[in-house]
Amino acid sequence: MNEEIKFNEIIIVEQLPVIKETLEKIGKEIQAKVKIALELKCETEEEKKIVRKAKADINTYKNDFETRRKEVKNQILAPYTVFEVIYSKEIKEILQNAYDELNKKVLVLDDQTKEDMKQECIKYFNEYLKAINIDFVKYEELDINITLSSNDKALKKAIKIALDKIVDDLALIKTQEHEEEILVEYKKDYNVSGAITTVVQRHEDIKREAELKEAKTKQTDIELEHIEEINEAIGTPTKVESEEYLNEIITDVQFTITAPRIKIRELKDYMKKEGIKYE
Repeated sequence: MNEEIKFNEIIIVEQLPVIKETLEKIGKEIQAKVKIALELKCETEEEKKIVRKAKADINTYKNDFETRRKEVKNQILAPYTVFEVIYSKEIKEILQNAYDELNKKVLVLDDQTKEDMKQECIKYFNEYLKAINIDFVKYEELDINITLSSNDKALKKAIKIALDKIVDDLALIKTQEHEEEILVEYKKDYNVSGAITTVVQRHEDIKREAELKEAKTKQTDIELEHIEEINEAIGTPTKVESEEYLNEIITDVQFTITAPRIKIRELKDYMKKEGIKYE
């Protein structure tokens, strides 16, 4: 490939397509005919016939010229079409195939170079991981980008920075109240702030739920306590009590009720239904 190829001597156009141009001359004739046609009036039926005839003539001219133009184009392109087929077979395809083969060889070497760099990175990663006493991080999780322009020093620095950050994150996690839970969340994506926020929110939700449950239990106890006071005030019937005792009218009983509004309404409805007067 050292010998210079003289491209101008390989592809020679022996004779450029010769087109005898009479377009300007014909164009002037066409302009004259068009001018006459456009000056025609169309106000009567007779004049309309003349205009229609002129319109048809112009359309015929247009179609005939278009047909001839396409014929000239095909005559000009025919030699080039044959040339292009031979050119593709004898030159273009051969050069392209050679380029592709050489490119494959380069890509194979490039891939091997990047693989060698990756193996060096993994070796350094494992050694540093052991030094900082961490066993749950995988090399792939660091997402180290290796390119042909990468160098060993820069790649190792990127690995060290990533692992040092994890060391700092673990130190922070050790200061938290729910260390073990936060560590579980942290190992999912190595987002220390997200892990802490998730666990703290979880425990706040649990605490809130417990407080609501306790408040509900206390409310129930209060309601039961007031029911007992009411029973004591009005007298709770027993199996041994006489009918006279049960029907005795109590005229002055006072008590305070603490209950949801709906329960108070139900109590009032009940007293009204049973004929119990109240103020």
